Parts: sequence; C-alpha cells; structure tokens
Amino acid sequence: MDVKESNDFDGDTQFQKLTAEQKLLWLSQAGSFVDQFKGKVDKEDSEKE
Repeated sequence: MDVKESNDFDGDTQFQKLTAEQKLLWLSQAGSFVDQFKGKVDKEDSEKE
C-alpha cells in the first residue's frame, strides 16, 4: 500500500465489484455516516451568522 495513484482517491467505490457481504457493509456504514452527520453542516453555518 506504499504506492498510491491519483485514481486511488477518485471517489469511485467500484460498488459493482463488491461481494454481497461487502455491499451490505458499505451501505450500513454509509447510512450510519449520513445519520450521524446529517444537518450538522447547516447547523454550523447558521451558528456562524
């Protein structure tokens, strides 16, 4: 993992290549992230004003 290329960070998950278990884990983690951080940006922006 020492060698990194720019396409390693292009945001492409290649979701179609994941196994069913990996897809479920990815979706679960994405859902948890959204649930944890939804509305925080708006709240922080309005507090600055």
